[in-house]
Amino acid sequence: MTIDKLNSAIRKAIIENNHYAALALALAMPDRCGKLEYPNKKSEDRFKIWFDKYMKHVYETNIMGNLVIFMTGADCYALRCALLHEASDEIINQRARVILEKIQFTTLNIHKIKTDNILSLNVNKFCEEVCIGVDQWIKDVSNDIEIMKRIDSLLNIQESGYNPIPGVRIG
Repeated sequence: MTIDKLNSAIRKAIIENNHYAALALALAMPDRCGKLEYPNKKSEDRFKIWFDKYMKHVYETNIMGNLVIFMTGADCYALRCALLHEASDEIINQRARVILEKIQFTTLNIHKIKTDNILSLNVNKFCEEVCIGVDQWIKDVSNDIEIMKRIDSLLNIQESGYNPIPGVRIG
């Protein structure tokens, strides 16, 4: 399944300290999974729906009776746009954002540290949190025939011999 291969690629990139590749792939996963589940919704909408279902609980906590929101689905979508289109962690000019101005990544052992409207995240932990969300999503949709058909139609890089057309074998 291509989604599993993409999740594996994120995890491999983490192990290899290929942080930029891991982060780019991880930020695209909510949109990919959202597209498979909600093919008629706009990218931003399906991204936020997926984030709210599979990651929101990771970025909200109750501290002394007060709900603390580290990042919303809209903020994460704004980061996706800024990073993938501009190679930037500044989201202040992204129309989708809600509370954050910047999401900065580190390899240091700190995660979910928010100062004013700047959120610091450990890149490996963030990417693994996305992968965990994708793992759960796969379990949740595994019995949905239509979603499984859409997954089967995704790009699949041929790693061994295959038949591009009937009667022709390559490799």
